[in-house]
Amino acid sequence: MTSILAYITTPQLARIAAVCSLLIIGPSTGVFAQQTSKGIKSSSYQYKQKVNFTNSTQTSILPDGRTIFNKADKMPEYKGDLTQFLVSNLKYPEEARKQKIQGRAVVKFIVNSDGRVSDAFVKKSSGNALLDAEALRVTGLMPDWNPGTHEGHPVDVYVQLPVSYQLD
Repeated sequence: MTSILAYITTPQLARIAAVCSLLIIGPSTGVFAQQTSKGIKSSSYQYKQKVNFTNSTQTSILPDGRTIFNKADKMPEYKGDLTQFLVSNLKYPEEARKQKIQGRAVVKFIVNSDGRVSDAFVKKSSGNALLDAEALRVTGLMPDWNPGTHEGHPVDVYVQLPVSYQLD
């Protein structure tokens, strides 16, 4: 279970490999896809006990070697009222307003172990670059959060923030 697919030959396996070589589907099932000399091998299985996988859906390893938790024992918390922060700082792009463009962008970012927000990117586009850019801009303005913890220690954790744009 060490390979991440180098290329994909079927749409079904493409969805599996989009995340990593192991995709946890539920609390006790998984799908594994691996590149072999004979092509792509995949299998489904069930396990009876808790299994810790090095690159499971619980953590992600960045190219610089940092481990980022997707889920921590205690998730990061915004200090204050996040809705109020967004209402106060989000500006509907004028060009999008003129064209009556609405949508919802999902921004994913890291709340570092010291509470700083970093590495923001658009995980799911609103369908409009102006709306996506504004969601990223506002994410960059956020003050420090209360960091997430795992086993009692502050850790870097991914957070997803949906930003909706709707005209009255």
